[in-house]
Order: sequence, then C-alpha cells, then structure tokens
Amino acid sequence: MVAEVKQALCDNPALIENILEDLGCHSINTNYREIRCALPDGNNPSSVQIYLNEYLGCNVYTRNKFNDFKFTDIFTLICFLKKIDFDKAVEYACSKIGLKYSPTASYTKINILNELRKYKRKTKIKEDYNHKILSPQILKQFEIKNIKEWEEEGISYSTQQKYGIRFDKNKNRIVIPIYDEQGRLITLKGRTCYENWKELGLGKYWSYYEFGRNDILFGLNYHKDNILEKNEIILFEGEKSVMKAEEYGVFNTVSMGTNEVTEPLLPKILSLKCNVVIAFDKYDKDKKTNTLKDLRKEANKLAKYTNVSIIYDKENLLNYKDAPVDQGKEVWERLYQSKIRVN
Repeated sequence: MVAEVKQALCDNPALIENILEDLGCHSINTNYREIRCALPDGNNPSSVQIYLNEYLGCNVYTRNKFNDFKFTDIFTLICFLKKIDFDKAVEYACSKIGLKYSPTASYTKINILNELRKYKRKTKIKEDYNHKILSPQILKQFEIKNIKEWEEEGISYSTQQKYGIRFDKNKNRIVIPIYDEQGRLITLKGRTCYENWKELGLGKYWSYYEFGRNDILFGLNYHKDNILEKNEIILFEGEKSVMKAEEYGVFNTVSMGTNEVTEPLLPKILSLKCNVVIAFDKYDKDKKTNTLKDLRKEANKLAKYTNVSIIYDKENLLNYKDAPVDQGKEVWERLYQSKIRVN
C-alpha cells in the first residue's frame, strides 16, 4: 500500500502539491528534482524539501524535532504536521489521491522495514555515483558581468572571474559554477537577486542541473594544494565566503553549501588527512541554528578522526546570519585566532 501511494505521488507531483496545500504549507516551488515549500507557521520557502524519487524522502530544515524520526519521507511529514500516527497518515494520503485505503494487521511494520532497507541500499549505491560532467560551453548562455553587490562586499571582479561567476538576466540570478575536485563542471547554482524572494515564493538558491549526492566541497579544485600544505581545511557554509577569504589571502578553504557535516561529505573531508576548522555562519534567529551546541555537534562528527576547532563569535563581532568573513579581514583574523578546540 505504501509503495503504491508513493508511486502514484511520484508519477504526479501535482498530487504532492495538493497534499502540501491541504496541510497548510505554502510558497510551493517544484522542479524536476524536488519540491520546496514553507511550513504552515513559517515563512521560509525552502524549509521543507521533498525529493521526487520513489522514496519521497523529506527534510524539514527549520524544525529540529522532525529529525527525531528515524526515517523521514512524505508520510513522516504528514504525521508531523497533522500529529497523527503512520496508519492515519497513509489513510489520509490515500483519501487525497483517490486510492482505496486497505489497512492490514501487519503491513505497516513490514513496509517501514522494507523502506529502511531500500533506503540504506540506495545510499550505498549512491556512494559510487559519478556526477554527470557538463560541458563548459553551457556557461556561454549567461552574461559575464561584474556583480556590483559582491564587489561592494569585498569580492573583486578578478576573483569573480576566477570562479566563473555569471548572470542569468532572464531569471535575475547570479550563476555560480560548481566544479568537482578535478575541476569538472557538474552543475550551476543560481542565487536570486530579488530582495523579496520570500514574498514571491521563490527559493533563494536554485540548481540548474541535477547532480548526484552532495559530496562537493566548493573551492577544493582550487585550494587542495594549499590545504595540504597548511595541514588545515576551513569549512564555510556558502560559496561567497570562500571568495571573500581569498581576498584576505586565505586559500585553505572550501564551502559545503550547508551547515551540516553530512554523511557524503564526511569521507571527502577526512580523505585530506588534515586539521579541520568549522567556520559556519553566525546564529540564525529565525531557524534557531548554529548555536554553540550545534557547532559542537557537527565538530564531533569529525573529532574522533582528526583535530577540530570551531569559530564562535564570543565577542559579538558579527551580525546575525553573517559568515565569519563578512565583516572584514580584521574581524575574520580575530575570530580565527580565538577559535575553540573541540578535541
């Protein structure tokens, strides 16, 4: 029954959108790879992420309690928002897509176990997934332009050129080419220039091309030699932080595109066999993330294997949501010098 419902939803993402609307979610944005939306009581249009594959895996980035579920998918989201059990969630989904609900005494446990086994197998298979390599020629469709806003923030035009920054005038997005460790183009990341992107129901970021698991350390193709020479890698969240740090003469950095040391990223970081500095953005009051406790949690994923430090703004030098490099070179150096050793 569960597999049948998931198949029906995967075949017709509009049905998922209908369910999300019925649950009270809003600002729904769908592409070929995923659906993103805001929670009923939230305003972040990227809060909820549902992968459009046979498993319909789901993440909720702004509610820590959602992570208490061992397996998270579309049914977990229904359970979470409607405060009902798994059986009721399946019955609810059936009612919304026109399938007859057929409960049995044992299907729930069996199907959950099967889903977990499938998920683990799928994850193992993806460990050997090779990203599709794109032709650099696709960049020609976008304008080469000095992003004035970035220049004012301290990212020079020469640095923008080095990283191949482009502009999508049709979508009003800054385009960031994403390369793998060997310098091969695997996708393009778009960053909207609309200041009211939340009100417009847009995501702040957009992936132009589907790629494999997120095991990419942005900037590693440029900085690997510097990282090995210094025996230290600095982990930022965003790509802009890597560029800003380069303006300060700091070249042993990468960005992860997230504030979590995820399972696919872990072996990539550890394969460099060097010390690690976690330099995530300052505490986000809206999402309530990147507290000292959060930073220690992420550091502990690495601490059993290597030396790890975290950058934490004890002196209140940054604004909320600032990256450690956002307030200039002097502030960055003070933060770096006062980093906290975890192990």
